[in-house]
Amino acid sequence: MARPQINIRVDQERKDRWKEAATESAEYDGLTHLIRLAVEKELTEDESGDSGAPQASAEAASSDMMREVKGNTERIEDGVTDVKARLRQLEERVGGQAEFSLRAAVRETLRAAEDGLTAREIAARLNAKAVDVQEALEAMEGDTTYPAEDDPESRDTRWNLFGGV
Repeated sequence: MARPQINIRVDQERKDRWKEAATESAEYDGLTHLIRLAVEKELTEDESGDSGAPQASAEAASSDMMREVKGNTERIEDGVTDVKARLRQLEERVGGQAEFSLRAAVRETLRAAEDGLTAREIAARLNAKAVDVQEALEAMEGDTTYPAEDDPESRDTRWNLFGGV
């Protein structure tokens, strides 16, 4: 829902003075925030008849804090939206590199094994499909891995890294 807008005319010198005050003080989010607070303070003082009334002062302070919290919340939400958009972009870029990531994980898994591992053993450790691990091993064969021997029990090929562990 769009909020109504109020326009006021002031001379340039006054506008510059107000803008400088709003910019230099951490209390205000900007010129508009300063003007809103000033008007609310004036109205509160007029209603109470006493500019030092504790009730009006507490209400104004509470109102100021609520505006500040709302502004901070909106900035955080904008930041989260921005981070989500960046994450989506990153996922799209990295998505095509899944095979590379599997190869890196296979290489690190073999590095930790002393006597080599079968594709099924690697897949179980990585929670991956044995067929995908087998393809990665075959793609890496001769470059970083080599088939060492067949496992006597399962007759699956055990794989090792060049250069050992």
